[in-house]
Amino acid sequence: MKKSISLVISALVLFAPLTATEAARASTISHVVEIKAGQFCKKADIGKKKTADNGTKVKCKMDGSRARWKSIN
Repeated sequence: MKKSISLVISALVLFAPLTATEAARASTISHVVEIKAGQFCKKADIGKKKTADNGTKVKCKMDGSRARWKSIN
């Protein structure tokens, strides 16, 4: 009985870091956002500059009553 308990504990110690790593990797992948010029952006992003998917530099600016990603030079 003690041997089987020690095997279970050993397995948990060995595989626990792998599951934590997988969970961390999954959370970073799910937050990828594709940005394109002309798309709406959050009002909290107004003034922020980013690089669009095609390499164009964009900035979140107000456009009427909505904020949009606009190409910048």
